[in-house]
Amino acid sequence: MSVREIKKYLINQFGLPEDQVALMIPDLLSALSEHLQHLKEAYAEDDNEKLERYAHTIKGACLSIGLKECAAVAAEIEISCRGEAPPIDLSAQIDLLDHRIPHSL
Repeated sequence: MSVREIKKYLINQFGLPEDQVALMIPDLLSALSEHLQHLKEAYAEDDNEKLERYAHTIKGACLSIGLKECAAVAAEIEISCRGEAPPIDLSAQIDLLDHRIPHSL
């Protein structure tokens, strides 16, 4: 999903004025990029507890801005880290998030 589509989603879903959405987008994307960086660090540290927590945070953030596919990937990571699903290739899923989440305007 492009930044333009995220803006459209926020305007339509929440009835926000376009100028307000334009002000929000940089902060939203920055926060999402920061959470993704923490997820990568948790993976490098092999810390499943942190992986689960950051995946959960990313899932919610993605859902709030209309990135449903990214939220689904984050949910897979979260569930796998909890041991509620068969193990997945965490590195591949994190890379997928990194490529699908817009990092800037």
